[in-house]
Parts: sequence; C-alpha cells; structure tokens
Amino acid sequence: MLRVRLNRDSVVLEVDAHSLDPKHPLRQNTREPDPVSKAYRTNEHFPAEKVDLADNEWRSVKLVFKGDTVDMSVDGKWKHTLKRPNFDAIKRKLLWMQNGGEKGIEIDDVVVTPTP
Repeated sequence: MLRVRLNRDSVVLEVDAHSLDPKHPLRQNTREPDPVSKAYRTNEHFPAEKVDLADNEWRSVKLVFKGDTVDMSVDGKWKHTLKRPNFDAIKRKLLWMQNGGEKGIEIDDVVVTPTP
C-alpha cells in the first residue's frame, strides 16, 4: 500500500508491504505474522519533501501506476517516481483519509481508471 500525505509544507510517502523474512529490516516488530500467509508487515517511511501547499485552494493529485513504478504529482509543484516490486499487483481499493480542520473538507472529481 502506498500512502501519500499532503501537509501544508510538504509531501510524505510511506509504503507498506509484506515479507516472509522474520528478520526483514523494515518489519513491524510489534506485529505477529499474518495467520494465513505467515507474512510480516513492513513499513518504509520516506523523509518529508518540502513543497508549499499552504494556500487554501484545490489540489490536483495524480498517481499513475505502470508495472512496478508509480509516477506521482501534486499541482505540478511536486513530482516523484517510485519503484517497488509490490506495485505491480492489481489495485483493488482506494482509501482516502482526510483531516480538514476548522473549515472542513471538500473532495471533488476522484477518478480511478485502469490503464491499458
């Protein structure tokens, strides 16, 4: 799972995956392996990338998955490409979590399309 977090001054990425290796360096040591797959959860945390998103305006967030690569962008102000072996899996869910603060939040035009 890829998490893209937008802050007012940065973009932060996190990648969750699984490994059968109990000594994997990114393993969550507080979690037992999955009872069915026996895989351990791993978390990769990236440093915040500075970008000014402080203005109270609409944001265009785009993620394009191609095989094991994802191209990401926010308003053309920030772009990043990330490659991980688990990115080539079929996408089954889009999770959107938002904390809008005092003024609330509004989401418009969420579009998910498969690429040929």
